[in-house]
Amino acid sequence: GIHVNLGLLYQGLGQFGEAMKNYARAIELNPNFALVYLNRGKLFEDTGDPVKAIQDYDTTFRLQPSLSLAVFNRAVVLMDQGRLQEAIADFTRAIKLKPDQPEYLKGRADAYQKLGKQDLARQDYDKAIEAEPSFWPAYINRGAMLLYDAPQEAHADFQKALELDPEHAHSNLGAALTELNRYDEAVEHLSKALEMNPKNWRAYFNRGLANEFRANYQEAIDDFNRAMEIEPNPVVIEERGITFYEMKRYDEAIADYTRVLSIEPLRAQTYNNRASAYASQRRFQEALADLNKAIEIDPRMADAYATRAGVSSDLGEYSKALADFATAVALNPRSHTLWNNRGNLLKKLNEFHGA
Repeated sequence: GIHVNLGLLYQGLGQFGEAMKNYARAIELNPNFALVYLNRGKLFEDTGDPVKAIQDYDTTFRLQPSLSLAVFNRAVVLMDQGRLQEAIADFTRAIKLKPDQPEYLKGRADAYQKLGKQDLARQDYDKAIEAEPSFWPAYINRGAMLLYDAPQEAHADFQKALELDPEHAHSNLGAALTELNRYDEAVEHLSKALEMNPKNWRAYFNRGLANEFRANYQEAIDDFNRAMEIEPNPVVIEERGITFYEMKRYDEAIADYTRVLSIEPLRAQTYNNRASAYASQRRFQEALADLNKAIEIDPRMADAYATRAGVSSDLGEYSKALADFATAVALNPRSHTLWNNRGNLLKKLNEFHGA
């Protein structure tokens, strides 16, 4: 329908509000049109609203179970949230529907790699490359996995990717190296990508991340600003806010988080981030309001409970703080930071048992 096409057009132009309006209208006219939910889910995913993205992908898959892209996209969101077993299950469903789709095989390989199951990851990267030998993202991610244990193989993979698609390979290699904490090399590759295409906003964004992680905060801000000139995406605005927060420029951080929420009012992580900035200014009631909202949107968000525990502790409300820490560690029991923070609070209260 016309509203679906308009939604796609506006989405491509970065006019996300107009895209949302047209998708909503298309759903009003035909609430059983699976592709509308698929497109809107992707828009939610790209603008950083994983909860709504998953809801739309769920609806797409219910309406059209043969649509492999819906279950693949849901798997990507689940993986980004750290829900790796669920992601692998969805990638496997997608692969059963389209066994030779290299992107699906690479996605499951990425999830296996994050779980530390390198043998299974290697099998899927190999299958992806066998299915499509020119699929350069599989070379990048296989190379990143092999970089420390098999550096010669890794560099051969990187070289192959650079031969196949130099600009995008430099950009993705930079992002992969950032995840491996090799920030100087990441910046080098991302800069080469930008030499080839100065309009590559993702390369500016990823170089900004690398600069942020190596504490070159002003360079990071400059890169995020350049990315926003090309593509004013809420994800970029949020990351600039995080960088301002690291610089202790809390007013500017709050302004960026507020701008994001004006575009996407149901982003739980953004409420959590803004709450941290408010708490740093000792604006505790505003922080609590944001944290309550974050938990309302995403009751599984361990970070929001942990941040609220810290605010309650600062207010002297220790029983509330302990209850929130208990919920946080139940949701994310592998987080050493959560256990340490809970232990520190118990020590502060002279309750050494369980600390």
